[in-house]
Amino acid sequence: MPPADSARQFAPLDLEEVRAFLMAYPAFIREDAELMHAIAAKGASGNVVDIGEIARDRLARRANQLEHRARWMIETARDNEATLSRTHAAVLSMLDCATPEQLAEKLDHEIAPMLGADVAVIVLSDTFASGEALCVTGARIERLVAPRDGVRVGPVDGDRSWLFGRMGSDIRSEAVARLELGDEERLGAFALGSTGADTFRADDSPELFLFLARVVERIVGRWLSEGAV
Repeated sequence: MPPADSARQFAPLDLEEVRAFLMAYPAFIREDAELMHAIAAKGASGNVVDIGEIARDRLARRANQLEHRARWMIETARDNEATLSRTHAAVLSMLDCATPEQLAEKLDHEIAPMLGADVAVIVLSDTFASGEALCVTGARIERLVAPRDGVRVGPVDGDRSWLFGRMGSDIRSEAVARLELGDEERLGAFALGSTGADTFRADDSPELFLFLARVVERIVGRWLSEGAV
């Protein structure tokens, strides 16, 4: 005959009472390491749930998500660092120019390739930002880049021969910044154009390009004030 304590150990239980207790105190199982280990050791067979396996699967999924996010952040940081370095190099190249002709040469042969573009241009209009009358070029700049936006980045929506010259019909994506140059705020545009449709995307961050445009404003604006342009 089994001892009395063994009889108590295997006495029939009211399963509803056990369930009600666990529903009221769910931490009872989670916080009992020995009980969790005993449940996990049973394995996932029949109606028994392998809690250990579930926990391991969750941890594995979480680890994969964190690894993917970390790789994305590293790649993004590297891309941003490379873009920042190219922008700094473009600024230094512009600052080395003593004349408008030197700047035009640098835009064609150095700055455009440096920034991943096929063409880089600066366009001036006869329109002043504070004036009401618009010349043809000024009207086109006004339509393309509204004053409230200051920049347009993405696929082209029409022929850009007026902006990029002979390459205008081949340009598929662009980054265009509105310029207000010199003391009289003469309206102009600084633009990068590419034959690749995805080179400049609408979801690209324009901050570095706008910074470059502000450098162009100061250089060309000074030349305008001095009568060199």
